[in-house]
Amino acid sequence: MPISDVVNVSISVSGAGPSQANFGVPCIAAASLWFTNAVRSYSSANAVLTEATAALGAGPAAIHPAYICASQIFAQNPAPPLVLIGPRTSNYTQTTTMLLLSVSNLDTYTIQLRQPGGALKTVSFQSTGVPTADVLTMNTAVTALAIPGLVATHSSATMTLTMTAGLLLDVYPDVPAHMTFTDTTTSPAGLTTDLNNLVTYASSQGGFYFLLLDSNSAAEITTAAAFAEANGPMMFVWNNSDTICATGSSSDIFSTEKGLSHARSGGIFAQTELLSYSGAAWVGRMAPTTAGSENWAMKTLANVPIDNLTTTQIHNVEGKNGSVYSSLLGVGVTQFGKQPSGQWLDITRGSDALTNAIQVGIVTLQLNNLKVPYTDAGVDLVRGVLTGVLQSFVQSGFIAASPAFTISTPAIASVAYANKALRNLPSVFFAATLAGAINSVQITGVLTY
Repeated sequence: MPISDVVNVSISVSGAGPSQANFGVPCIAAASLWFTNAVRSYSSANAVLTEATAALGAGPAAIHPAYICASQIFAQNPAPPLVLIGPRTSNYTQTTTMLLLSVSNLDTYTIQLRQPGGALKTVSFQSTGVPTADVLTMNTAVTALAIPGLVATHSSATMTLTMTAGLLLDVYPDVPAHMTFTDTTTSPAGLTTDLNNLVTYASSQGGFYFLLLDSNSAAEITTAAAFAEANGPMMFVWNNSDTICATGSSSDIFSTEKGLSHARSGGIFAQTELLSYSGAAWVGRMAPTTAGSENWAMKTLANVPIDNLTTTQIHNVEGKNGSVYSSLLGVGVTQFGKQPSGQWLDITRGSDALTNAIQVGIVTLQLNNLKVPYTDAGVDLVRGVLTGVLQSFVQSGFIAASPAFTISTPAIASVAYANKALRNLPSVFFAATLAGAINSVQITGVLTY
């Protein structure tokens, strides 16, 4: 007779349980990639370059905007361990405009242009004081640069730079003293579909939290911000260089986003360079932090040009719930860190992470027990999970240690029969105080003899 007829033993090994969402992974959506219908993971900028070179050939063709954007992420210290890149199959046609302003023949116009990865090419000449005449000089000089894919045209005092579909031009405009600059690129009709596909492709890589675009015109930002809003938890982070953003105007992208109260995006003004990818660098700096432990303000970003902004310009952007990267005591720092809704970026990210941690904790409780009984003891198990999660967020600095968080659960005797029949536990509440962050300090002192 086999021993199993007397003592039958069945042992199972519990799995790892449900996985928590990753709140530190960035994903770049870029056009004209060397692959389609996939999202690929990279552990370094060099890995991106190596693959691009193998597919596109050595030289400027391999210096893709996606590589430059990824380079900005990986340049930060600390930097995230990986970056995802996925395709925008609906190509943009980049168009930018410069409205010349100088009315003094003592001024000098200076702009710099380059294709991604190419050398900066400079156009510089003395103003005549007549913008409609100077724009012709600038148009002729830009055309003579022979930048691949670029066509320069002009009308009145405005020069328009148009790139071949799917290609980008990096611009260092002469702003704000001598011209205004605007990225007028329209949002491709298929951008929302592309972003939906991106989410689907990325699921096999574990998903992502931070969404980034290779081209950040006002129209594209509006589309991507609306997508993030409808498909959270995720955060779309962008930068924009339109001169109007730092003025008192309410017609710019920061004002538009503030009016829409989008709560899953955040933007930073980038006056100096169009393809600075300062938004990506910002994500690179903050993504490695524990969600909710960080403050997006007062951070130095590697490889990002520091904008020379006036106090008025800085406060204009601040008033629109935007951020800037400017000099403070000679050091480049991010300032503000708000979302269009007025909420802080770290609060939304921390809240997303807390929500996910609670969900994973409760599901893990169910998976690791034959059942969680509908008794006071079962409710205590739920309370224990919630206590553990909240305590971990106290330790990370998202929730304040004092006053201590509180949890309220119902006594089983008070739960309505209908809920018991549905096996639904209602009325579980917690209250906690956000630790927040200090961005400014008011100090008053008195000196006496």
